[in-house]
Amino acid sequence: MSLKGALYCFEVLMGLQLHGVGKRAFDERLAKSGSPRQVELVILKNRNGNTGKIICYDYHAKYSCFEEKELPFQDAGSGASAEAKSAAAECGPKTAKTASRKKAGW
Repeated sequence: MSLKGALYCFEVLMGLQLHGVGKRAFDERLAKSGSPRQVELVILKNRNGNTGKIICYDYHAKYSCFEEKELPFQDAGSGASAEAKSAAAECGPKTAKTASRKKAGW
């Protein structure tokens, strides 16, 4: 199916990307070498809701496990900027499911 067909057919379309993709200093090898890897789930299309929302996760490759973050990622060497503070709402609170997994030792 082509991208044009996907945009027409799907109700919701999400993409998973490494944190920092699209920035000038982004290095894929460096981003993939981190443990855990910082990844973002971006809502690209939502027929009945908002788009552009970013949900932040730590990806533990060894266990193939995602852990939702309460706050957005911060770039190395930068403090909490006004942009990062305003984006905090985008990452949202942890879900009960994530909290129960932490208690179970995932």
